[in-house]
Amino acid sequence: MASDRSIGEALAELRKEFPDVTVSKIRFLESQGLVSPARTTSGYRQFSDDDVTRLRWILLQQREHYLPLKVIRRKLRDSARPWEETEEPEAAPAPVNEPDELTAVPAAAVEGVDVPEPADELPPSRPQRVYSRTELAAAAGLDEKRLDELHSFGLLPDPLGEDALTVARAAARFFAYGVEARHLRMYRSFAERESGFLAQVVVPIAGPRGEHAGEARRVTADLVAAGGDLREALLRHALGSQPG
Repeated sequence: MASDRSIGEALAELRKEFPDVTVSKIRFLESQGLVSPARTTSGYRQFSDDDVTRLRWILLQQREHYLPLKVIRRKLRDSARPWEETEEPEAAPAPVNEPDELTAVPAAAVEGVDVPEPADELPPSRPQRVYSRTELAAAAGLDEKRLDELHSFGLLPDPLGEDALTVARAAARFFAYGVEARHLRMYRSFAERESGFLAQVVVPIAGPRGEHAGEARRVTADLVAAGGDLREALLRHALGSQPG
């Protein structure tokens, strides 16, 4: 039978593996719908074994894979118990500070006190023109079957704006060399990992209530450009190091 514990007891258990996790972090994950502990008649949270296992898996995805919450949420939606599945190991960047180290948000030590947490995502991009599927296919030089393939592998941003057009045009260039849409999934994985990493840097700058959103957008743009330069240089070096 599953044993229930209070949020403080769940926190103490999680801190054995994740020493920087806080009460406010657990409450934030609950507010995002990633965990749903039962409540006593007095309104106190009761975390089951499954709830703690779920939290441990979420924290591990953030620490080891730098995944943003939207990706973790999708994984939880696709599988009721993803921690029981065997996944192919993916290369991850060197560890950096966890989100709770970077986000200077005070943690409440007692049950019943809510502390605001910052958003888990980077500042949103500017509004873009939205294309119909037919318009996007024509602009990218693709047929709609190819668009369906890109969509099925989660490669087309939604809605179909300028980013989707850029993706479709880039994919068309790969298709011309016989590359399949499934082969491009690694680029989505790269982007999700980089997004999660940058969020750890930018979210604290924005402030817990987004009061410094303008500065956060400036830093994001600077880091995105720096990341692009870094990727290009490292890729060029890797290609030059290959035999032949």
